[in-house]
Amino acid sequence: MIAPAMKTRQQEALRYVELAQRGARVERVLGGEDLPRFSQVVEGEIAVEVALTFSRDEASRPCVQGSFRARSDMLCRRCSEVLPHELTGDFELTIVGDDATASMLGGEHDVLLAESEMLEAAEILEDELLMCMPDQLCPHGACERLLPSDFPPSEAESAPAAERENPFAAIARLKD
Repeated sequence: MIAPAMKTRQQEALRYVELAQRGARVERVLGGEDLPRFSQVVEGEIAVEVALTFSRDEASRPCVQGSFRARSDMLCRRCSEVLPHELTGDFELTIVGDDATASMLGGEHDVLLAESEMLEAAEILEDELLMCMPDQLCPHGACERLLPSDFPPSEAESAPAAERENPFAAIARLKD
């Protein structure tokens, strides 16, 4: 996957090249003001804990491995109820500075295209959060809040087959 880093707000920026050289670990707690696109798809307050570990790959390109835990109320797309939910996930991205390198690596690695030498934690995280959003928040199969979709049969459907009139009988009468 190739994704350009998106500016979300002015917060403490990270010099990812230096962090990768040092093998640094960065931990942050982000809120809705830090993640504007994610805050549009959830309800209420957002708290996202993220841990980022920077390193270099075999070709000396900067990489970031991360894990996150997000808590918020979210809308279940199946039953349309707002439910509390926690998202967790891990990711690994190779950070590149140009489209050519991103295209070259896109088939092998998940790539983050950085437009400068600085990145914010929210820039790294927001797409990962959006990609792990579930369609259904209700646990395992049938949702107890979902309206029933099996309605009782109509009188015509409940009549025994012998009593129901053949739908082609009208055509047969026309022929006679």
